[in-house]
Amino acid sequence: MNVVLDSAPMHLASAVNARTTSVFCSTIPQFGFTPLAEYSIIVEVEGQLKCRPCGVHGKKKCPKGHFKCGEINVDKLLKRTE
Repeated sequence: MNVVLDSAPMHLASAVNARTTSVFCSTIPQFGFTPLAEYSIIVEVEGQLKCRPCGVHGKKKCPKGHFKCGEINVDKLLKRTE
């Protein structure tokens, strides 16, 4: 299982049909750039954030100063990577 952010490594793993768990923080799957692997899982913050997405490619620093979109439930993430 490859656990990656929504980034180039996600697309590379997906391109070779590797099992992929993708974490979306400041971007959203609805942009259409999701993994294409036969077995892929998307993990993102629970609930809605008015500031999300903050950009098509995300940001290195949170424009709001809180980065709540990165508050991923680790227990759920680990369950999905089994």
